[in-house]
This record gives sequence, C-alpha cells and structure tokens, in this order.
Amino acid sequence: MSSPKTSMPRILVVDDDEMTLKLMGTLCKRGGYDTTVAESGFAAQAILQEKGTAYFEALITDYRMPGFSGMDLYLWVKEQDTTLGTAMVTAEGEKKLVANSMRVGILDFLDKPVNVQELYTALAATVNETRARRKVMQMQTSVFHVGELQNQMSSSGAGRGTKTLSSSPMILMHYQPMHEAGGDFVNSFPLDDETHFLLVADVSGHDLKAAFISAYFQGIVRGMIEAKKPVLDVFEFFNKYLIYDWAKIPSESGDNIPDSLCACALEIQPGSKSVTVLNSGFPTPYHLTADGLSRPVGTGSSPIGWFDELCPSYSEFVEISNGDQFYFWSDGVEDYADQKAVSPLAVAHRILNGPELELGKTTDDILLLRLSLSEPPPDTNTCFFRERLGTRSLADINILQERWQRNLSFVVPDCPDEKLYDFTLVSRELVLNALKHGCKGIPDASVFVTLSWNAPTRTLRLIVEDPGPGFDVKHTPNSGDSIVEEHCGLLLIRKLTTRFVTERNGATAIADFQV
Repeated sequence: MSSPKTSMPRILVVDDDEMTLKLMGTLCKRGGYDTTVAESGFAAQAILQEKGTAYFEALITDYRMPGFSGMDLYLWVKEQDTTLGTAMVTAEGEKKLVANSMRVGILDFLDKPVNVQELYTALAATVNETRARRKVMQMQTSVFHVGELQNQMSSSGAGRGTKTLSSSPMILMHYQPMHEAGGDFVNSFPLDDETHFLLVADVSGHDLKAAFISAYFQGIVRGMIEAKKPVLDVFEFFNKYLIYDWAKIPSESGDNIPDSLCACALEIQPGSKSVTVLNSGFPTPYHLTADGLSRPVGTGSSPIGWFDELCPSYSEFVEISNGDQFYFWSDGVEDYADQKAVSPLAVAHRILNGPELELGKTTDDILLLRLSLSEPPPDTNTCFFRERLGTRSLADINILQERWQRNLSFVVPDCPDEKLYDFTLVSRELVLNALKHGCKGIPDASVFVTLSWNAPTRTLRLIVEDPGPGFDVKHTPNSGDSIVEEHCGLLLIRKLTTRFVTERNGATAIADFQV
C-alpha cells in the first residue's frame, strides 16, 4: 500500500474542541504538512472512508471525544490499514491510559496543552514510520507477486514440504525456501511419449533479482526445449545473456559480484531405463545403486554466468537397474549438513525417507530431489554415507569412527546403544584391516567405506572396499584353532553381525546389522 505522491505529507488532525482543533491545524500547516481536520471521531472516520487511509501519512487524534473516542478511531483505522501511524493527544488526568495506548501500537502521545516542538517531533516520527511500514508492505507484495509467478512456472513453487512431481519416472521432491520468492527451482515436464525432462537449478542470491532470473531462465528453458533445442544450447544461450546483457544492469548493492546460476538438466527415458545428466555448477548429484553403493555423477564444473566458455559435465546411464536412485540437492542441503557435521547424503536420506526431520530456520533454500525409474525392491539398501580413505587415515581411526557413528545416529536416531557399539567394533576392525593389509604395497591406495539403510527391514549395511588381492576368508575359526589376530577379528565380526559376506576374494567386505 502506498500513499499518493505529494510535496507535503498529508495528515489528519482530530479533536472535538473547536479552538484546539483550529490551533493544531494551523501549527501543522506552518510545519509544512498538508493538513485535514475533523471535529469528531465520526467525522474523521467519514473522511478516511471517503479519501482512503492511504491518502494520509499520519493521524493525530485527541483521546477523549464523545461517542467515538480517539482510541475507538485508532482501533478502527488499524482494522483498515496497519501502516498508518497514529499519535494520541491526552489530558493530564489521562496519563494512566498512555501505557495501554502504547501496547496496542500507538506511536506517540502528546500532553495538553501541546508543545509546538513536541508536536513537530511526533509528526515527523509518525510520518516516517508510516512510510517505512508502507515500503515494507510494498516489498512484501512484490515478493508475493514474484513468488506467484515462480509458482506458475516452476514445479517447486507449488508448495513447501515433500511431494511427488511425477510417477513415471518417479520423482520425489522436498522444497523449503527461506522466503516467498527465491532462486531455487525445479521444472519437470514430458518432452514426448518416451522422454521426460527434469531441470533443477539455484540462482545466486535470495532477493527479488534472483527470483526474476529464476523465472526468466525457466521461461527460456521451456521455450527452447519445446523448440527441440539441445540442453547445451540452452545453457550456452543463458550464459551469454548473463555475461553480456544482464551484467549491464547496475547492481543496487554496488558489490559488482556477477549473478550466476547453477543448473542440472536430465533427459529421462523410463522405457529404455536410461538417463543423461548435464550439470553446470550444481552440487554433484549421486547415483545410488540397489546394492547399497553410491557414486558421484560427473565432475565439478563452473556455474552459468561465470566464464565466456561454458564447460558443463555430461554423464550418461543406460540399462539402470531396478532400485537404483539419483539424488540431487542445492547447496542449502550441504550447508545444513555442515551444521550437523554429517554427510549431505545422510540429510537427503533423512528428509525424503524419514523419520521426520524438523529443519527449523535454515541459512539457505533447501531443495532436494530423488529420481528412480522403478519402485525399489523391498530389500533395497539406500546409501547415506560414503567416503574415501587414504593409508594415512590409520592415525585418525578414532575420528573416523566418530563420524560414522554420527551419520548413523542421524539417519537412525532410535538406534540402540548396543547396536551402535557392535557397529563401531566391526567397522573399526574392517577398516583397519583394509588400510593395513588391503592397501599394503599399493601406491596411493584408497579404501571406500559405505553405509546404507533399509527402513522396512531395519537393516544397516556396512561395505568396506580395498584395492588389494584379498585373502582367504572361507575358513571359519573355532575354539580348537590356534587363535591369531586375523581369526580373532573374523570371530568378532561374525558374532556381532546379522550377515557377513565377502567379494573379490575378501577385498570387499559386507556386514549387515539388524537394528
């Protein structure tokens, strides 16, 4: 809401005493105010109804007036317009009313007889407050309208929380923006009978400018894709637009930081079970396999709008297995993961698969998607943590196991202490063995540690992979054997796990725990 432009602030002065009203009106006009006067609360109400509350920038009213008091008038105005500031004039005996007046939102009060300087001070403060309120309301209205535009163009804008975007392919999304309008968005639509298009993106910043870039980019994408232009052409077109056209618009903040956009586009063919991924600056997506492993999709690349030459990463997947999933998230998920000192995969898993996670107030928009081409089988384990360890990690084994425990407790908050203890012993034993023996004699060797969870069966899976030739684990030691270190380790692992198997002659160890 905004008041009409005028060279002088428009104010309304109300008092039932004729002489006081005339004096107040004269003083206000001399002070540089376009002044309207009313001899009663009812007369003031009629003027406000005729001209509209937005016509005025301040209301100065006597408190005690017959029939319709100054407080009655203020409460009525507040119902019509919360931005119009009000100052109250009170007599000596009405001091006790001041506290209540301040509590309901009246900005100032003046004692009778009114001091001229105090009057001008109160008027200036009330006008300034009205203008500030109306500026905020105007900004909120603008944000709402831009947000509505985003809602119409984006699949993510139609509401907060978790929802299904598509059933074929199966696309599940969680969206929690910081404001009504922002830069994160998702667009999902079929290209033809065989191909589905999915775009997930994040514009730098969280202001109206970011929301505009978001909406404009979505329109460009939709138009060019429906015109059968390759996705790479779309990215390159918008890259040139941001660098050569958008950059000419002066920045209100004066920071001269170029606006950019991180985007990841997918073309999905459920029938042939294939997916192509084009990523320009978006956080690295992950491909989660049905056997509980995860792999990053593509390599790092710069956002759209940074450099003249755009070099996005391209990945292609064919004959995707039943139960395989792809996870995508904006940097808001990574920021939240850093706060909790857990893996972004753990945050993604908890948000989309439960138990319910109360995110609270976040420092960035949260945007998260899970894509699958078929319903995962019941025995599918979903990866929530994977890390690569070098041989130097031996010295940090205590720090590592704390990290594993923290991620497990985040994804499975009701994990019993005894199961957490069993997991800690087994994971420590397997990783130490892999680092000491599996990596022995292999330059720059690495060990991969993966954790996955199957909620329906409450099965935790630990996978430890090393590059070594393996060892004989077919022999199961018993009490009559000569107990050596390796046998003690195997006895411990078999005793504490629900299932323990190895692959690649023991270079890959898989341990399941029933939690």
